[in-house]
Amino acid sequence: MAKYWIMPHDMDKIAAYNQHLAEQVTLYENYDVSNPEINVHYDNTKTLRGAVIYIGEFRYLVSYPQENGFVVKRDWSAPDEVDPVLKAWGNYDDVDMFRSRDDTFIAWWDRAFLQVTGNTCTTHQPNMRGFNSFTMLCTSQIQTLCT
Repeated sequence: MAKYWIMPHDMDKIAAYNQHLAEQVTLYENYDVSNPEINVHYDNTKTLRGAVIYIGEFRYLVSYPQENGFVVKRDWSAPDEVDPVLKAWGNYDDVDMFRSRDDTFIAWWDRAFLQVTGNTCTTHQPNMRGFNSFTMLCTSQIQTLCT
């Protein structure tokens, strides 16, 4: 299980949410979250819906901390994590690696490939169906080199 912290960064929002809490927290200081309540959305993304923090002798329940002036931090390198990869890099459950288009990577690929080929591979447009745009881009660049 991931460990969560919340860090106050907008005292106006915190004061609007809970004035007593705003008087107790220190700006930009991390507070450990006890009993995190995680909201899993329809697209499998996760957000911290509720956080219990202890400040001195007081216990506070902060609902939707992102909307109430806090930054949420998550650490998967919990001391009880046995998997060395998860401990070092974190859990990838909420990362969509296959359904989204990675425009940053495609733009980098275009620039790198065109730099290697001397910017000569920009005229060929393949007529291909059933391939995603990345496959079309790669095939287009390779076919241009081969002609």
